[in-house]
Amino acid sequence: MTTKTNTPTRAPQKEVVIEEPKAEASAELREMVDKKLHNLMGMWKDRKEQHKTLLEASGPTLPAGYRYWDCLLLGPFQKSTFALPSKVVAPDEPALMVGLIWINPDPSPGGGVSGQVVLGGRDYYRCFEMINLSLVQNIVLPDSDKRETFPDIPPEFTPVYWEFSLPDPGLHPMLHEIHFYVDIVRSGQPFAAMATWHWDPEGDGTFPGWTPTNVPPGYTIDNVPTAWQPTWPHFDHDIPARFLLHRA
Repeated sequence: MTTKTNTPTRAPQKEVVIEEPKAEASAELREMVDKKLHNLMGMWKDRKEQHKTLLEASGPTLPAGYRYWDCLLLGPFQKSTFALPSKVVAPDEPALMVGLIWINPDPSPGGGVSGQVVLGGRDYYRCFEMINLSLVQNIVLPDSDKRETFPDIPPEFTPVYWEFSLPDPGLHPMLHEIHFYVDIVRSGQPFAAMATWHWDPEGDGTFPGWTPTNVPPGYTIDNVPTAWQPTWPHFDHDIPARFLLHRA
């Protein structure tokens, strides 16, 4: 005899709006992230030419390749997994994302003005856009979209912190992704930046069984593809911040 079992389905909706977060990220979590961010900004300043190669999704760009500004995305971070960051996020626990805005302090080619001069005192919108991939829904959380103002002489780096907490997804874990972008208000021309580089705080080990003494057939430890080797926390290009919201 053949029987049929109805599998629960998740009907897509147009948008999920969560009015208030269930918790705020603790001061301790913010302090831990601040220390990590400070170290990263120091590294980028010491290797200025290297971190400039991460700048690509911003405009306008001058003919010589000079960019006034750009942004990066880092996270998510949670206190319970901070020592060993994970792409599996706990529900009802504060999580923290960081959008890092970079403004070019160097003069533009030909003796032109710097990004700091062009953007000083300007209003801008910054947005963390979250999408529930499992339901194909836009998730609108408090403070995800906010208007800010640069100081008259903005610093080279402006970190933007976004705290959020998501409820227990219930029967099914849910896949999510987050993007970060910034837009200058009343710029008179397209003047925006989108984070195409994401700092992934998780370090991945090798897939189980792929060890120096047990590699896939046809390979040796010397020619195993880089994608199969362990990684430290690193930058991903054109890959947004993705995570799995698991059940409580």
